[in-house]
Amino acid sequence: MLFKSVVLFIILRSFMNRNHILVLSIGVNIFIFCWFIWTYSKRFIQEPSNVPLKEFRDDYKHRVSHFESLPNDSAEIVFLGNSIIDGAEWSELFKNPNIKNRGISGDFSLGILNRINEVTSSNPQKIFLMIGTNDIARGFSTGEIIQNINGILDSIEVKSPKTIVYIHSVLPVGRVRSKERPINKIIELNKELKALCHIRNKVFINLFPIFSDKENYLSDHLSIDGLHLNGKGYSLWSKHIRSNVLE
Repeated sequence: MLFKSVVLFIILRSFMNRNHILVLSIGVNIFIFCWFIWTYSKRFIQEPSNVPLKEFRDDYKHRVSHFESLPNDSAEIVFLGNSIIDGAEWSELFKNPNIKNRGISGDFSLGILNRINEVTSSNPQKIFLMIGTNDIARGFSTGEIIQNINGILDSIEVKSPKTIVYIHSVLPVGRVRSKERPINKIIELNKELKALCHIRNKVFINLFPIFSDKENYLSDHLSIDGLHLNGKGYSLWSKHIRSNVLE
């Protein structure tokens, strides 16, 4: 880009007087500066993904379409994530009709990034995000997951800057489920999520210790299948974050 600009400048110089050259030089330098700033800034703001909607499951597309058709309310509190989020009646747990459930079964970080505009369109008061367990099952690295979550945070900060964001740790899983979601991978991701929250000034909610047994597996009495929670699990969760939701 710079080389082409210099060549163009040299060619035009032979046909123009000094005043024209000065104007052209200023214009070329402004263009190069703006191009550099735009290119450099893209490293820090990851826009919603360009993954075609056809690449996602039908139930994902159905839920996204449904969410987009719903009216936006003021002072929304959004619970955002996968089936673990989707499995609770959050508005009833907290007796607050402003709480919106934006969980989709099977969703992963790229899916959240792909649909984050629907969430930010209401300028919600708070977002409670839990995502990552399906990414691990799909074979995504910790770095890839963190990159996508960074993109999610970038989009929220740009499009809904007053929204307070809470990031949950990924929950432990049962022994059988750990074959596709290794406990060490979950612990590694949670460590990076905590560090990310520190860097991005977000609230990290660490549920892993209160849901795990002595061997770091998901406690049997809190789950229906080693991955999804039962009523006791959601009750424990809601008690742990009540002050964050209601404050």
